[in-house]
Amino acid sequence: MLKPALRTALVLSVAAAVLFGCRTTHESVRSVQRADPRWSAIDSLANLGQYATALERTDSLLAEAERSGDWRTEFKAWIRRAEFRDYAGVEDVLTLKELGDRARIAPVPLAQLLHSVRAEGWWTKYSNERWIILERTELATVSDDDPETWTQRRYMEEVIGAFSASVRPMDTLARIPVGELGILLEGDSGAHYLRPTLFDLLAHRAIAVFRNSETRLAEPAWRFTLDDPHYFTLFEPFAMRPLRHRDSTAWEFQALRLYQEMERIHLVDDTIAAYVDLVTDRLAYVHEHCALPNKDSLHLAALEQLRTRLPEDVCWSETTVEIARWHARAAGRYDRLNGDAWKWERKRAVELCDSAIARWPKSFGARNARALRERLKQAEMNVQCEQAVPSRKDFLISLEYRNAPHVWLRVVKDPAKEGERQYGQEHAVRLAAMKPELAWDIALPDDGDLNSHRVELPVAGLPYGKYVVLASTSAAFNAIEYPMVWCNLQVTDMSVVRRESGTNLELLVLDRTSGLPLPGVMATLFVEDFSSGERRKEKLAHWSPMQKDACALPVRCAMGALSGCSRTTTTGTLPRTCTSIRDSKASPWTSGPSCSRTAPFTGPGRRCM
Repeated sequence: MLKPALRTALVLSVAAAVLFGCRTTHESVRSVQRADPRWSAIDSLANLGQYATALERTDSLLAEAERSGDWRTEFKAWIRRAEFRDYAGVEDVLTLKELGDRARIAPVPLAQLLHSVRAEGWWTKYSNERWIILERTELATVSDDDPETWTQRRYMEEVIGAFSASVRPMDTLARIPVGELGILLEGDSGAHYLRPTLFDLLAHRAIAVFRNSETRLAEPAWRFTLDDPHYFTLFEPFAMRPLRHRDSTAWEFQALRLYQEMERIHLVDDTIAAYVDLVTDRLAYVHEHCALPNKDSLHLAALEQLRTRLPEDVCWSETTVEIARWHARAAGRYDRLNGDAWKWERKRAVELCDSAIARWPKSFGARNARALRERLKQAEMNVQCEQAVPSRKDFLISLEYRNAPHVWLRVVKDPAKEGERQYGQEHAVRLAAMKPELAWDIALPDDGDLNSHRVELPVAGLPYGKYVVLASTSAAFNAIEYPMVWCNLQVTDMSVVRRESGTNLELLVLDRTSGLPLPGVMATLFVEDFSSGERRKEKLAHWSPMQKDACALPVRCAMGALSGCSRTTTTGTLPRTCTSIRDSKASPWTSGPSCSRTAPFTGPGRRCM
């Protein structure tokens, strides 16, 4: 039967997704065909779960549409038929083969639409079963009738062949307005001008698959790569240059060829909107897959050149936003410990957004600029602290922040019970409502570069217990409307060092400040069991106070032997990973922070506490 993902691909193929573009006024494309009441009856049957009857009605409608030459209804019938056959348990391979058989004899444009759907179907099937397909051995002869024997190479041939058939003949498809699809076309009708022809629509569907970085198992030494600066050129130098390579099955080659063919068509358009949208998309694709070391500068130079050709066109704002996105990405190279290189890239991106908004305030480019500007100026924070600190002694926390010139901090008692959820907005609201043990605020350094910075802040000493350190950009700690972050903290004068030997766990309890061993400490070992589907805590061992500096505990579980709770020896930390240790100075039991989630053990369904 059709796999769920494949069925989704087929159903979605009746809707042409179009992107927002860069014109201020849009002309709606009127459907050439009204909704067919026959589909309402079929939809009602499907909603009732009567898929067999719906399939019969669809088959009748398919035959009628084929006889009358109604290619729109026939195409929709093929898509709905595939959906209902999936529910009936028909193999997806049979459906894809029937689509191919009809596409080979169907008229234009039905044949191209079916080929496009068929290509996407084979690609989805390959993606779902990739881990199986890659295990197959290349044979001298492969049966075309049995996809269960197809290797990766054979699947790629099928996908490329179907997509190639979907965009040929190019000249004929380029003369068919996309509005001819009528009710098959969904989305913002005001943005159809960015895919003005059926060729544009089908070519972009193919590129959407070719953009995947699928690596062939056997790459030829002469494989096609995007290693030529010419691929960043604009207008005639790119569109008219012959594109040939012996590795024509490479996905990068297929995508670049389609970009070139579409740009060649739109060079002579009366309006430049479709061309600008196409070129910016192609430049982003080439930059993503290019192997040249100077690809960043080539990408920026191409965008700058494109903008200079649009001084009086609304597309200037969209191109400006693309340049702003380039600078925003470049800001990721900034290293605050390595000078000022790339430091002001985010600020430059905001300036470009402001210019796009000011010049064409009602354009789609201005709308995208506002969204990008808001993201760049959004406040962000992250707070970190030690897992455990000594009692009544000042300690430091680390605060990383961006666009947060002032921050308010609190320390509250940890309200969460053991095993209780300690994340999400609900927990944040709960923490913000608690009475603070400490509260203060501080003005942070801000030089206006919009980058992340880090400071260490002192916190006054605390008595024994479990706490949460909160940081917010709101004095009222409004966790819903403002950023709020927190970290958990344990205050204890003890630490523990662990050493593992076979199924034994040896503990050495130390004073957190002096590092001296502490005798007379009780330790209890627990594990958490999920094998029954429920959280269950099980005590494995207990160590009573003795006049010695260390204890040895057996850690063999009921479902297998633990190989160790943590492979890292932690000095100065009392982890909850393996023990709960009672301090004679503290009441009740005190234990450390959350356990190691990377702890290896052999007992299935178990992890250390």
